[in-house]
Amino acid sequence: MHKPASMFWTRRSFLLGSTAAVLAGTEPSPRKKIALIATAVFEKSHAQHFIDRFALGYT
Repeated sequence: MHKPASMFWTRRSFLLGSTAAVLAGTEPSPRKKIALIATAVFEKSHAQHFIDRFALGYT
């Protein structure tokens, strides 16, 4: 069974529709809370790097 051509989405129509839906009256959401679970946090550790990125950003 073939679907009519009007039922197919083009990439352009999908992007235009989804962008319009996102921009249509959405208010900025408050900052979300995050948590880090690590076994060890010390200077130059992988966990410390994550904490620094969450707290300070990528500046």
